[in-house]
Amino acid sequence: MAWRKLYTQARERTGISPVIKDDYYKIMSEGIKLFVNADARLKEVLLIYLKPYAFNEYKSDQSYKWAAIIPATFIQWMSERRNKQIILSDLDIPNTSPDDVGLFAEEYSPSTFVQAHIRSALIKFFSFISSPTRGHIFKNPLSETTTDMPRTQRTIVFNNQALDEFYNVIMFGAPQYYTLFFKILLQTGLRIEHAYYLTCGVIEEGKPKEDALGRIFYRISILDHLTREKRKIREEIAKKFPPIYTYISAPLKDEIMKWCQDNKLGSDGYIVKDFVVLDAVSTFIERRRKSPKIAQRLKQKPSQYILHALRDTWASTMFGITKNIGDLIDYGGWKGAGVPLTIYRESMSSLDALEIAKTWEIYIPPDRKPDVELLQGLIRRGEAEPTPVPSTIGQTEIDKMMALISKLDDQLSKSDKKIAELEQAEKDRVERERLRK
Repeated sequence: MAWRKLYTQARERTGISPVIKDDYYKIMSEGIKLFVNADARLKEVLLIYLKPYAFNEYKSDQSYKWAAIIPATFIQWMSERRNKQIILSDLDIPNTSPDDVGLFAEEYSPSTFVQAHIRSALIKFFSFISSPTRGHIFKNPLSETTTDMPRTQRTIVFNNQALDEFYNVIMFGAPQYYTLFFKILLQTGLRIEHAYYLTCGVIEEGKPKEDALGRIFYRISILDHLTREKRKIREEIAKKFPPIYTYISAPLKDEIMKWCQDNKLGSDGYIVKDFVVLDAVSTFIERRRKSPKIAQRLKQKPSQYILHALRDTWASTMFGITKNIGDLIDYGGWKGAGVPLTIYRESMSSLDALEIAKTWEIYIPPDRKPDVELLQGLIRRGEAEPTPVPSTIGQTEIDKMMALISKLDDQLSKSDKKIAELEQAEKDRVERERLRK
């Protein structure tokens, strides 16, 4: 089959006239299964990329169309060009190079505009398959870079000692905006790209609230704030929404406000963005942890000290104390329970979590006070945390449970879609009434 006809034949096969992203997914998943000359493993990777990853990364239906069509078509193009079935290792250097991508884009369309979309779609696809967290390949044909990170689902979950090393060893002597960023990420659990848009004004807007340990925290309406910021700079908010609210401690609030005042930032001034870009933060940490004098003082491997691990630590701390997946979703900004349950369910003991929450001033919801008092009683008496009773649930039952969670997430998505359709229908009805009058 000629590679140019991949999408057309898949569409004819399904009989679908695409309107929304799900239509493109159904068309191209059919095309991948039937027409793309790739082995079963590579087809599986393509399907995983299309639904759980690209479906969330590409906001608009039209943008997702590129993500759905281009990677599969590129692999079919490679197959016909090389007269062979394509496997994952064929996408590794030197088997694939930026020249291949450029040639494919030029053959696909003479338009430089379309070629730019093709390159963008393939860059994201190669980024997906080269990510060590997804365990596929470790080299990116478009950037010709490699990574030596292990195949782990997440970075290490920091204990109190590791956090102390991160802050007081790696961050020692760093400019203040770096240390502020460190504290914000750890206290709030925000994704880096969301914390990056915090302004001095949103910190001022917070209202004091007492948490389960009796400490004062200030609430930040992060979803409203991020929505305003994105609209102001004409950017679309990502599918990975932040939580509705997050909390910072009173001492950190005072430190941030003093920083804003000393640097005359004003209410619209970005706490971090005006002074440093995210690449600079990561580069700084990487340079420090590679220093022999610093590396020899670290108990953990230096390569494991990365910014995203602060979100993992926050989530492990929250779940370690509350044991409540609803709290974790509400305060962490996940869409459903699948990811948090899989990663954080057994990541940290409750006593370790309480120690971190106290030391680093992580907010614990006030309705969890009985849980906190129980843990504090164990500490006072010098007793160990009770060993959890081993689960009697077998792997089959766990799989069924995760499948049910996935099904519920799907039903929730369909409900959200139906509500949106009903709201739009009502708006249309009101508009028709207005025009009729």
